[in-house]
Amino acid sequence: MSNTGTIVIRQIVIPAGIWLLIFAGGLALWTLFSKEAGIRGNRYETFLSDTQTAEELAKKNGRAAKAELNHFRHIGGGDQYTAVGDILQQFEKIAGNDYLRRVLLRKVTDGTDFGMVSGAIVLELGYDGTFMAIQQAFLNLEKRKANMMLIRLSVDGKDANPAQGNPNPYISATARYLVFVTPDA
Repeated sequence: MSNTGTIVIRQIVIPAGIWLLIFAGGLALWTLFSKEAGIRGNRYETFLSDTQTAEELAKKNGRAAKAELNHFRHIGGGDQYTAVGDILQQFEKIAGNDYLRRVLLRKVTDGTDFGMVSGAIVLELGYDGTFMAIQQAFLNLEKRKANMMLIRLSVDGKDANPAQGNPNPYISATARYLVFVTPDA
């Protein structure tokens, strides 16, 4: 090979080949990084839109949760024994023709059947009457006092006793409720 051929190969072809390899490698890396940047950019845009949606939902649900919390503070605040007694008394006035007589309403101090529960009291109440009237009384109470949890219910059938004002057979029902009390806010 002549000196001119060696000079051309050493001075032009090898540097051009090296530059071509560097350019091709750079282009390949640029394409790879561009793809990855596009994927990450899409993920970031999704993250931003999801975050914005979550913040909007939190604001919306926060208002609803606050209203619900205030409602439960209202029904769970104050003297629960008196509140339950008032609800029962109101229902007994409108109970209709069904036989219904309250025989028990008291605070229980011997525990809750679950051990001691902080921020709660236990109330026991009993009714004599027809099945429908007793069921409606308990339903009315539980509907208006969502902070109550039934922990025990006993029902006994009784024979008619005209001397006590029970001309027909009736039911005697006793229920024990755990009543959660909210602190005064």
